[in-house]
Amino acid sequence: NLAKQIRDEFHDKVRNAAYQIIDGKGATYYAVALAVRRIVEAILRDEQSILTVSSLLTGQYGLYDVCLSLPCIVGVNGLEQVLPIHLDEEEMIQLRASAKAISDAIQKGLPLIERVVTVTGEHVKNPGNFIVKIGTNTGDLLNYCDAELGEDITVKAGGPMMGFVLSDVNVPIMKGSNGIIAVDTDHTVEQPCIKCGRCMDVCPMELSPLYFAKYADEENWQGMKEKNVMDCVECRCCEYICSSKIPLVTKIKAGKAAVRGMK
Repeated sequence: NLAKQIRDEFHDKVRNAAYQIIDGKGATYYAVALAVRRIVEAILRDEQSILTVSSLLTGQYGLYDVCLSLPCIVGVNGLEQVLPIHLDEEEMIQLRASAKAISDAIQKGLPLIERVVTVTGEHVKNPGNFIVKIGTNTGDLLNYCDAELGEDITVKAGGPMMGFVLSDVNVPIMKGSNGIIAVDTDHTVEQPCIKCGRCMDVCPMELSPLYFAKYADEENWQGMKEKNVMDCVECRCCEYICSSKIPLVTKIKAGKAAVRGMK
């Protein structure tokens, strides 16, 4: 059972992988070809490998007549078994929402016009999961949930770890929107790094975020590249646990942008 922030990190990394591939190679068809090669290899060698492939569901997760990409055993007969995975309530909601969107698009010719959005936080009086039309004003959704807004309240799109701050709530819900939170504004002042190493301890990618902060301040972009800043998934674990409250992810994003400009 992975922690929610780790699952969110995986989700964000998979969702944005195509953009990273395009930045590096200019296109994604190489990755598509490699994926097809891997599936064919598993079939020809009867590997009985576990691969994520699309298949027609016949009751798994309570879903029928829709194709979703799920972990499956692949062997000489092709897809031999869809493997069941334990999903919590939130994950089941998201899976069924995705299945409905695919079914509506293919069987009914309907585009994606709504999605499930979680609205929560200590300043939301009526939190919950809501089916929201894409394009709905975020401010209207917060008002519907009787959320408090003000200078000492921060509204984020996404989760508490990887979400980004909305300076203006008059923005639309988009197809990638999955959550809105209203929390207390953090007034903590950034302090110099004390080199405690806690950021390194929690990094799921086993990177050294303390060097990213140092090199970003020095504009040592080559140093950030050598420390593999591009492998960072921006999960914010390092920033969350930082004793000095350094905005590490902001510095990491600046470093990534600079490294991309070096190519």
